[in-house]
Amino acid sequence: MNNISNKNLVLDLYKKVIRDRNGDLIDTYISDDYIQHSPSMKDGKAGLRDAIEYLKRLPKPKEDKSPIILAIDDGDFVMLLLDLSFMGKHLSVADLFKVIDGKIVEHWDAIQDLTGIPITIGTITAPEFTVTEERDLQVSESNKTLVRLLFENSDLNRNDLDKEFSDALRQRQPVKLHRILACGNVVGVQSEGVRSGKQFVFYDFVSIIDSRITRHWSVEQEIPLALAHNNRMI
Repeated sequence: MNNISNKNLVLDLYKKVIRDRNGDLIDTYISDDYIQHSPSMKDGKAGLRDAIEYLKRLPKPKEDKSPIILAIDDGDFVMLLLDLSFMGKHLSVADLFKVIDGKIVEHWDAIQDLTGIPITIGTITAPEFTVTEERDLQVSESNKTLVRLLFENSDLNRNDLDKEFSDALRQRQPVKLHRILACGNVVGVQSEGVRSGKQFVFYDFVSIIDSRITRHWSVEQEIPLALAHNNRMI
């Protein structure tokens, strides 16, 4: 798998292992030292195999449409945003993968139940290639810097949507920023914060045009007191 980009490797995992429920291919994509941070899944390959076996017992979706609406790759990391219908629920899901030498070595996620909420996630247009050209790298780094500044100082805003984003960040104080990924005009952020006295994991996806945030999506999940493994959720 060393000749495939990290993003395409993760997308292949979704198609061939998760969508098709083929646990026999887990060794193709997953490292022997795989670390799981998803709170409800057991650690390592064994936990992923258990999840696939569970999916096999459920009816397959009637529609074959991919739930993935955004994929960002940056260095060793790939971040996905999914709009998912599962067991009668409408779920917004963020996945973050770390890939080393053609194998997925670590995974984080957050799942937010949007059932009954009249919301349309829509689609962010992201480059369908790995950013390599110098100009694209400069755009990515510039957008990372902008988003980092907003996280570090939520009083900053340049337009109504920046203000909306800043207001959302203020509600999460204090915020601990973990990772920022950027691919051209799209930025993905993994962070944690406190809201109403409870600890949350947050994943934000923003589209930036000419140094202005034009769209924003987020996925948030309260960190449970008990996890299915000994790893932190974030």
